[in-house]
Amino acid sequence: MYSPNYRKRYEDFLKIDYPKILFTNNKDLFMALSLLGIELIGLHVLNQESLNHSFEKLKDATIGEFYYKESHDRNPIIKKPSHNELEQRLYINHSAYVKGVSEEIHNYMIGGYGVLDKYLKSHKNEPCDFDHVTNIIKVIARTIEIQKTLGFLTSDLPHLKGNDSKTLMQEILQNPPPPPTLIPISPLSYRAKPKPSEILTLMPHSSVKKQATTISTAEAEVQPSLYSVLPNLALICDRGSKVSPISNVFVTGMLCDLHLNGSGSYAFLLYRLK
Repeated sequence: MYSPNYRKRYEDFLKIDYPKILFTNNKDLFMALSLLGIELIGLHVLNQESLNHSFEKLKDATIGEFYYKESHDRNPIIKKPSHNELEQRLYINHSAYVKGVSEEIHNYMIGGYGVLDKYLKSHKNEPCDFDHVTNIIKVIARTIEIQKTLGFLTSDLPHLKGNDSKTLMQEILQNPPPPPTLIPISPLSYRAKPKPSEILTLMPHSSVKKQATTISTAEAEVQPSLYSVLPNLALICDRGSKVSPISNVFVTGMLCDLHLNGSGSYAFLLYRLK
């Protein structure tokens, strides 16, 4: 999905649906693409171990460093964000700026929104979290580098033979990223303050020999839970899809609404009996 060649080839289809997943018979290419995908996951969930690994690969280590134009004027408040393309600076106000922000980084978009522009505007008139903004900028920079690598590896789409990228594949295979640690989201956390009457429906498999349990969040606070969350596991379904039970694993009701490539998808946490 992050290969520019893949996006270009299936541009029209991606607007309404997902094209088929292409596979390769080249094991090294398959592993290299998988490892780059793992690195992207670690970057985008801001896993610290993954960030440390990926940031060491950045071609420009100074990207995202904060400075002040005047040492006596250290104003951390986000006021009027602006980008100076010539200087490659991203200003958060008249004094504070971030170094090494190219036009490509500044204009990077996900889901139709400019990532940096969206973040800064949503935190206007607030003190800037410099470390977090630096991480966002470096994540975008490394994502762009990975996308260019993916473009080279998939230059022969849809064949994916990998004949012209053996050296690059070996470099990737010899320096794999750490597997990201995913922290499961607690049910109903998409709403800051769930209503007491909010319904959470658990749908167990028939082999568990228990009927679906429906409880409110208020009741859940006082009743001992029969269920435990499966760490690092979630089920993502297209809008309108039916969720099928799996063994003794079941899912909650709708947990959150994802917006991927313009179409809605639902994410469910997977649970099991304790």
